Amino acid sequence: MKNYLVDENGYYGEFGGAFVPKILHRCVDELRQSYPTVAKYGLKAVMLITPETSEERIRGIDANTDGFIYMVSSAATTGAQKSFDGRKLEYFKRIDSLGLRNPRMTGFGISNRDTSRTACEWSSGAIVGSRFVTLLDEHEGNAEEAVLALKHDLGLS
Repeated sequence: MKNYLVDENGYYGEFGGAFVPKILHRCVDELRQSYPTVAKYGLKAVMLITPETSEERIRGIDANTDGFIYMVSSAATTGAQKSFDGRKLEYFKRIDSLGLRNPRMTGFGISNRDTSRTACEWSSGAIVGSRFVTLLDEHEGNAEEAVLALKHDLGLS
């Protein structure tokens, strides 16, 4: 693993940003060695789980993260969905029943009022990615218009 220390400007390795959304679970110990420097800039270890992630691995992730758990809603690629099907709802229920110590944020497929509502019902919130990028494109890069359109799509305006 490369040495991803926070630089004097608060950027984390070559990626920058406020948090690193995914790291290999096996690299957590190495990250923790430099954690005092990382924590100084407010960075948190955020790890992903999917419907295929085993309970053992989920519990290990829960024990080794200090931000939130990124609960990927689907094993498929990200993108818009009208709603979550029964399999996804069973996954949300299964994860909820584990009684994890960290909050969960649900991402992948959050694009409308129904998916946002369902994600927030089964986790601490929703992460919107592809839909926002699409809206930025539709609004020719105007972030303010894209945010307003996203709020409308999610039923927040």
